[in-house]
Amino acid sequence: MAIAWKLLADVRERHQRSAMQAVGRDQRALRACEARAQEAEQHWLQQQQAKALHWQSTVAAVGEGGCSVAQLRQAGAWSHALDSRIVTAGAAVVQAQAVVAMAEGALDTSRAQLRRASADVEKARQMQQRARAEQRAQQERRQDEATEEASVLLWSAARRA
Repeated sequence: MAIAWKLLADVRERHQRSAMQAVGRDQRALRACEARAQEAEQHWLQQQQAKALHWQSTVAAVGEGGCSVAQLRQAGAWSHALDSRIVTAGAAVVQAQAVVAMAEGALDTSRAQLRRASADVEKARQMQQRARAEQRAQQERRQDEATEEASVLLWSAARRA
């Protein structure tokens, strides 16, 4: 059974190109996930900063003596609302980081597939080269045998004459 090494190498190269495209796609997806995670983290930090500013202004108002009990209750309620926003933003950060981790895993997987595809291409090329070398060696042997047989026939004919 003859193996079409050229065809096999071509197929393996197509697999390699496909794996390279997958790596590129996964890298772009990872960058997008990282950007969303960074945005989520920035939002979380803004919420924390909003709460800190709220309490700074409340403390300043109390220090100036211009703050009633009702205003303190309202400040506490607003602080509680800000806490809820902080918790929600924190959960979004955790979720975005989980998506980043999954995207990193997908990229690692596609990189491993690219390494395997590249190794398969190299192996197919080596096998193709070996097959060519074996074919050349076989042709040389056949040529040597034909030359030897012709020499024997010539010698035999010269001896008869």
